Amino acid sequence: MTYGGFLLRHPLFWALLCGLALGVAGAAATRRRRSFRRSDPTASRKWAIVWLALSVAVVAAAAGMIVPDVPAYAHPVALTVAAVGLCAGAVALRFPRSAGVPVLLLIGSFAVFGALLVRDFEPVRTRVSPARFTVLALREPGLTLEVSRGAADAMGQPAVVSVPGQVLTAELDLLDVPDWLFLLGAGRFVRYLGPAGDGPIDAPVVQAAVDYGIVHLERALPQVSRVNVHRTYRLLVDPIGAPRLTVE
Repeated sequence: MTYGGFLLRHPLFWALLCGLALGVAGAAATRRRRSFRRSDPTASRKWAIVWLALSVAVVAAAAGMIVPDVPAYAHPVALTVAAVGLCAGAVALRFPRSAGVPVLLLIGSFAVFGALLVRDFEPVRTRVSPARFTVLALREPGLTLEVSRGAADAMGQPAVVSVPGQVLTAELDLLDVPDWLFLLGAGRFVRYLGPAGDGPIDAPVVQAAVDYGIVHLERALPQVSRVNVHRTYRLLVDPIGAPRLTVE
């Protein structure tokens, strides 16, 4: 599933779009006319914007009840998101110089924050497989594995690694974001660390978001206790549920 597909399936996206369109319609309808002449071209342009925005709001409201798995009106924060969108659209259009710039800065700050937060992670919109492990050798000291990552490295070749012990363990980080951060494109993100070893140091923005309780970061260690030589195991991560290793 792509980023656009995720948004189209999310009820809060349609709530936000409906609120923005209603805000734009209300702001356009309450704008003062520069002239009292009926032939004033600004009057016809004004009402064209109003009816266009109302049409978008109606379409968004209808789509929000049909397209997502859960209708937008049934979502607990849909009205809040729609109200935020309504206020943002109305204020930005009604006062473009005094309020439009702050709204644009707020949206830009959110975009930058989101990009930094999920830069090292892979979105889990549907089931993804960040890595595959093929057991090349099973000896007393440990396992020799061929690791193929979901995102190919610079050389585009699988890596051969040796790990101690005879238990196959895939180490990864799960980043779960609240539903109101739907513009990030997923509710869960995954970062594959390796079959064993140290994880990367989190960027300050990730650590700050975790410390303030905005997002939840969890280390997961799915494992297979009995492995067979020349068998490939795939790491699977779902949007909801614990990650697991399965035989390919």
